[in-house]
Amino acid sequence: MQGEANYDISKKSTIKLSSLEEGGPIYMLLTEVAPDTILINEVEEASGRTILTASISVVEGRKGMELVQISHEIGDGKEGAVIEGHQVWRLTGGPIQYDDFDLRGTTGR
Repeated sequence: MQGEANYDISKKSTIKLSSLEEGGPIYMLLTEVAPDTILINEVEEASGRTILTASISVVEGRKGMELVQISHEIGDGKEGAVIEGHQVWRLTGGPIQYDDFDLRGTTGR
């Protein structure tokens, strides 16, 4: 994907990234929330419907700086669920051991 900053003058902090392949199915809108977060919307090119929202933040973890990504998959609402799934990612600079995670209170799908 590629794009340029300030594609829309009214959204000075938003960048639109489009597929390098012509007719790609999605584009992404990235917005910086200073000093440490980026908001992401994945949008269906054909319909203009947002299909995923996410945030990526820089945080201080137990082993140093980490990137934490939270994503929400957005459905069409026809079957009742508007949010169809969630993902949480923690990205660190070093190797991770299973014991590094406290799994209490977590859920999965």
